[in-house]
Amino acid sequence: MLKKSWHDNSKRSDADRQRSQQPQIEVLVSGLDSPRKLSFGPDGGLYVTEAGRGGTGASIPDPAIPGALLFYGATGAITRIKNGVANRVVTGLPSLALPDGSNAAGVSDIEFDAAGNAYAIVGLGSNPANRDNVLKVPDFSQLIGIDKFDGGASWTRLQDFGAYELANNPDGQQPDTNLFDLLIQKNTAYVVDAGGNTLLSQRAFGGEPKVEAVFPIRTATNPFGGQPIPQQFVPTSVAAGPDGALYVGQLTGFPFEVGSAGVYRVGTNGQSELYATCFTSIVDLAFDRKGGLYVLEYDSNGLLNPGDAGALIYLAPDGKTRTTVTDKLINPNGLEFGANGDIYISNNSNVAGQGEVLRLSFDRQPKHRDREHFHKKNFHDCQPNADTLDDIINFGGSTSTYPQDRTQMSIASDVIDYYGSTDTRSRGAFQQSDLLSNRGTFDYSLNTSGGLDPFAIAYK
Repeated sequence: MLKKSWHDNSKRSDADRQRSQQPQIEVLVSGLDSPRKLSFGPDGGLYVTEAGRGGTGASIPDPAIPGALLFYGATGAITRIKNGVANRVVTGLPSLALPDGSNAAGVSDIEFDAAGNAYAIVGLGSNPANRDNVLKVPDFSQLIGIDKFDGGASWTRLQDFGAYELANNPDGQQPDTNLFDLLIQKNTAYVVDAGGNTLLSQRAFGGEPKVEAVFPIRTATNPFGGQPIPQQFVPTSVAAGPDGALYVGQLTGFPFEVGSAGVYRVGTNGQSELYATCFTSIVDLAFDRKGGLYVLEYDSNGLLNPGDAGALIYLAPDGKTRTTVTDKLINPNGLEFGANGDIYISNNSNVAGQGEVLRLSFDRQPKHRDREHFHKKNFHDCQPNADTLDDIINFGGSTSTYPQDRTQMSIASDVIDYYGSTDTRSRGAFQQSDLLSNRGTFDYSLNTSGGLDPFAIAYK
């Protein structure tokens, strides 16, 4: 039973900034262990979840790397940044990671209700039976209430979403859970389960979780040739829109095609409809008070392509004009607005000891003008699931045309430089040795068999 009442606390910006301004981007804090989502508390501090670096405890298979193991350790944390000082105010949270601390799963988001109560969710990225029978650490896949911010390990388990997935399995695939985003509205917590392909809600004062939406599998082009293959939806973010509806961002599962991720509006009947598309590897969303939408991409070049550059994209309320920030974003994960209109982003979100929080400020010009941080682009009739994609897209004044062959586009054979030039890469399918960079060969058959977490492959 939930012991705390919840009040409305939707993620919205009170900023009213000029979209043409260039932001100054600065590193606010560094040295974090796989920082994920972040949120401002009632004390004005910025609270950042750290998934941790695992440990030397019990292990379960890494769903992204065949043969690799993720080891348990109580190394997850929540860090507060206040008055220019960063302190870990909650420690000892459960964490799973490779021996080098990467590919971590652990605490993934924190939110506060209007009364100042703090809540967090803890991910897993596996069948919840592995939590119960192998790890034997019940705090994974839980909604928890944070009791104290004194540097210790004091929290209360409020709802076991892992047990719910194991008992109900709403999407009908192999049981899999990875709690990834949390939104508090009035007396309800909305939880995105990336592993279970669901948006769930939990009312205060107890009761079972409610399924708000189940996101179905679709077909995608097989990058190795042959028939189309099933592709997991993999929701990763939820935000309250200006119309009061919930909007969910999508990472997509393998083969992680460039431009194939979308933002979906969830209706009161549980049905979702496409709101905006042509995104890649979405990990967070936030609306400003004018109805414009910020979309954070984990890897804007596609997860099967070289590089780890992320992107922050602003979609204007008219739904046509997009402004992209690319500078300094490396596998970002969380997005939050400050009271003065600054934007805060967790960066380097899959590396132990190298994670950062960036601040994007819009009230002053950057020190160096040799490269712009912002570039506007107009999308005309973008249809990422079509057989052909002949859209002409304007990047900062330079026009580039995607290849007519949809298969080439789906494997990102053309990589567009946001500064106006086109970088054309190999027009053939990626070789298996290109996948997962230096982490070994990706086992396609394993990843599509239904037994692995479709989101875990995102973390390279």
